[in-house]
Amino acid sequence: MKRILALGILLIFLGLGFLDSVDASLEFEEYQVYEVEQGPECLNTADIDGDGDQDMVMICNGDIQISASSIVYLINSGSGGFEKRTDELTNTPYLLDVADMDGDGDADIVLMDNSSVRILSNNGAGEFTETWSHEFSTLLYSSLSALDLNGDGKRDIAFFDSVFLHLFLSGGGDYTYRKESLNKTSFIFWYDMDGDGDLDIFKTYTGMKLFGEMTEPPSIEVYLNRGNGTFEKGYSQEPDYMAGLVAVGSMDGGIRVFIGDYERNIVKVYRWENSELSHLKDIGSEGDFDTVHSMKLFDVDSDGELELLVLGTVDFITKVVRIYDDVLSDSGTQQDYEGTTGTTDFGFIKANSDDLWDLVGWEGSYMMTAGNKVWVALQRGEG
Repeated sequence: MKRILALGILLIFLGLGFLDSVDASLEFEEYQVYEVEQGPECLNTADIDGDGDQDMVMICNGDIQISASSIVYLINSGSGGFEKRTDELTNTPYLLDVADMDGDGDADIVLMDNSSVRILSNNGAGEFTETWSHEFSTLLYSSLSALDLNGDGKRDIAFFDSVFLHLFLSGGGDYTYRKESLNKTSFIFWYDMDGDGDLDIFKTYTGMKLFGEMTEPPSIEVYLNRGNGTFEKGYSQEPDYMAGLVAVGSMDGGIRVFIGDYERNIVKVYRWENSELSHLKDIGSEGDFDTVHSMKLFDVDSDGELELLVLGTVDFITKVVRIYDDVLSDSGTQQDYEGTTGTTDFGFIKANSDDLWDLVGWEGSYMMTAGNKVWVALQRGEG
């Protein structure tokens, strides 16, 4: 077992006055690395087998000459250990989400492969059967989500291409397809931006540069849900940087927005108030990260306050999950967890029966040389 202590390996100050002492409950140690099939992607956590603890589900795409594509489950023992199960697939999947699609209280799977969108219904014990599908042309889709957008209490299906929002809205026991133009899109985040109880779209577009010159301007836009799964533009600006990754959450009694600067690999923090964005501060300095891969807000130490977690590459090789506590304060703290080399994304899981959320991450790519690992890092401290 490899112990990773906060700031013990990579201490990098980000120019915010962060202290070098940290909350011990945010220290992580690598617990286990699990070998899975080639190229794990789209890892989700949910109670797959109905035993009350959280499991993991992901898609793995093997090389066509070696292994089949599959859905891989890591079933939680309740004490931090996981048992692997696999369902092979005939088509190549590339997007997956987990939600209760049929209202029976268990976790179903929404899957997009190279020719269709499908719902795989859970029998409550972790066994899945296809109950709905829709043939779809192959395009570069992203951000598959199962969420209630039309206010009927049932999950709808949403995903994006570079310009359009594609929707399958529930109703009458079936799904109605519709698409909306949202201008060019790089990253999206679903959040209730206007406080009316339904989910709106916060989106960014990085723009395009050619030989150092901006040929397409970047954009930050908000599209407000009318309550029925249709959307209207509620905010737009052209920032002076290439707007990338986005995360939105409630902090200090209001909505705070975190947007990654695609070129400088820093994070810009905004207040959203009265349908306007106002810049509060920057997190980081150019050069702290070579690349930023993922950014999330989550209460990992269960203290009722969100932390900002950023996965990035340092020194062109080392992958680091950097955790910012009390992120809006100039006296907040940061610390680093050095994850498995090649890690592409991360999430959260309760691997033990305590109150703390643990980190889970994975390596994934369709290249033959890519990793095929899922790692779990348990929090140190009481819980």
